[in-house]
Amino acid sequence: MKNIFRYALILIVGALFLSACSESAKEMAISVISPTEGATVSSSVVRVAGSVNRFYNVAVSYKLNGAAAQDATVDGNGAFAFDVPLTAGTNTIELTATSGSSVASKTLTLISQPVASAGLVVSGKTTADGPKITRPDLGGGLDDANRTSSYDAFTFSVASDGWYGILSEQDYDGYLLLYKDAFDPKTPVKNLIAVNDDFGGGFDPERTPKGRSRILSNLKAGMKYILVTTAYGDLESPAETRYGNFKTTIGPSDPPPPPFVLPQPRNDEYNITVRFLTNNITAEQQAVFVEA
Repeated sequence: MKNIFRYALILIVGALFLSACSESAKEMAISVISPTEGATVSSSVVRVAGSVNRFYNVAVSYKLNGAAAQDATVDGNGAFAFDVPLTAGTNTIELTATSGSSVASKTLTLISQPVASAGLVVSGKTTADGPKITRPDLGGGLDDANRTSSYDAFTFSVASDGWYGILSEQDYDGYLLLYKDAFDPKTPVKNLIAVNDDFGGGFDPERTPKGRSRILSNLKAGMKYILVTTAYGDLESPAETRYGNFKTTIGPSDPPPPPFVLPQPRNDEYNITVRFLTNNITAEQQAVFVEA
């Protein structure tokens, strides 16, 4: 009987050893179950879930947009899940798994397209070495002066049809461009639906914020919109006027007031008495005016 137990124990230990050897022999890899690569999400926080094809002594960490690495919790089967706060636009998540001397990595790209339902606030920054755009003019055409400046772009959608206000407050002389469906800086007038330079007094270097821009537009639910924040000036303008920090608020708004319409002309005649003094002599002259 003792021999039977001894042989059984040897078989169990051997099986575990072979399993460990088999696991260490296969190449370690990370699988992401959700979300899918390149997905567009409307929430500001997303849960990343997946697994590693190892279950012994596995550690998983991640970096969001190049920030410091954060540890993720891994269960006994190599599965992991963690929540990531996204910024508007493109987000890059770098995953790293380690087990002993083995290392595996995977990169996940997500696009955050927040919904401006009750009021969306997005902060950002344009820099001297950031992407460039030759901005359209206020009429929506190419600017005659070919003003080129740095820009920042983010994508959003709205929860319901209606009028929305987009207010940007900048540390510089800002300029707003709103696009529908897609944006390409190489074709800056394509898909452009709204432009604004100054709002509420324009650029003032002595004020905080120095610049304000505002777009009021009738937007459609589910449509993809891209807001581009750039500068009025160009690369030759003073640095304090062409790039810096900005804060943008997007939310429902009242529609703009109707345009002022002059009264329709009438053909009524008016008898008007004109009284004037000439050499201390009072006279009256009656004139008839017809409104054409």
